[in-house]
Amino acid sequence: VQQRLFHDVFDGDPRVLQGLFFPEESKRRVAQSILRARRHGRPFVMAFGGTSITAAHDNYLNQSYPSVVEQHLRDCFEAAAVRLVVRNA
Repeated sequence: VQQRLFHDVFDGDPRVLQGLFFPEESKRRVAQSILRARRHGRPFVMAFGGTSITAAHDNYLNQSYPSVVEQHLRDCFEAAAVRLVVRNA
């Protein structure tokens, strides 16, 4: 599934899976979720929660971790025809 996502959906763009530093099973599940969102025409939602650092306190909102992740992945998801929704809880 991960290889299908990488090659078919994101046309081999390495930025998509480079930052996924977690077990292979988790990567497979994320890939399945992205494919499911694409198949059903739904957005892929990423939600972040955490400390004031995550919320960008003492920083500009566009410098928060969720905003930076969105900036880096937006083009890949657009190319794959999957709407990316990033929420900063």
